[in-house]
Amino acid sequence: MLLGLTGMGYLVGFHALWVVLGEFLGVLFAWKYVARPFKEYTDRYDSITVPDYLEARFHDGGHMMRVISAVIILSMVTAYTAA
Repeated sequence: MLLGLTGMGYLVGFHALWVVLGEFLGVLFAWKYVARPFKEYTDRYDSITVPDYLEARFHDGGHMMRVISAVIILSMVTAYTAA
């Protein structure tokens, strides 16, 4: 957002502030309606990470949720780094 919004602001001018408003409202919505309930769920299952929560929630004894989560995380970080 820092570099992209700066470039967009230079390109389109004052209208780029709509992106800032959208980002702010999106983060506010995520914290209010996603993060708070998810925190309660992770506390209930004594989980620290999302893979911890998924494993505890779905009673995954074979650790497949962790393997799938690791593959997704590593592929996304690789694509992000490559970009």
